[in-house]
Amino acid sequence: MHEHYKRGWVTEIFPKHQSDKPGQRKSRRGVKSIVRLGSKVENIRNHRPDIFIDKGPVTWLDGSGRPLDSLLYDAAANGIDCRGTYDLVALNHYPLRSLGSYLVKMFRGDVVVNDKQVSQRYWRTRNKHDTFTVTFQENQIAKALSYYEKLISDAKLLALHKKSCVNHEDRIKKLLKIPDFITRKEWIFAEAWK
Repeated sequence: MHEHYKRGWVTEIFPKHQSDKPGQRKSRRGVKSIVRLGSKVENIRNHRPDIFIDKGPVTWLDGSGRPLDSLLYDAAANGIDCRGTYDLVALNHYPLRSLGSYLVKMFRGDVVVNDKQVSQRYWRTRNKHDTFTVTFQENQIAKALSYYEKLISDAKLLALHKKSCVNHEDRIKKLLKIPDFITRKEWIFAEAWK
């Protein structure tokens, strides 16, 4: 567990993830989707798009290239049995990051459901980082760094990025002075070492 927020690439700071070969009991996971926009996409949500299924055929595949019709026909579904779905692609999601960043997330609240707080249960169910695999190839990292260098060469964009990092650090410092967030930190810290 990382207690303190650190600036940098999440892929380097957090190289471990939950197992990509879970047993049956822990195989149901939320999805993240890469979507080609067009007339068949009704709405984009944080996990998946809503599709107009009456506007012609749609190809929806899992990370192993297999058809994923369960999400296509059930608009309420945003999770699947993930076993065997990482053969071609894994789309990593970093919902926790450091403890400090998580406290900011708790302060902000759920970005999807109004007035819903991110809970300690959220931490417990997502604090799965027992597996290390290299999922990025060297050429992918080089390409990402090239895009990053291009972005930060824009002085205005670089200044905004630095300001957002400072704001995040300041928010963490302020939260760590609030009794409720001190209690939350202590609970999470104790839970992490069980």
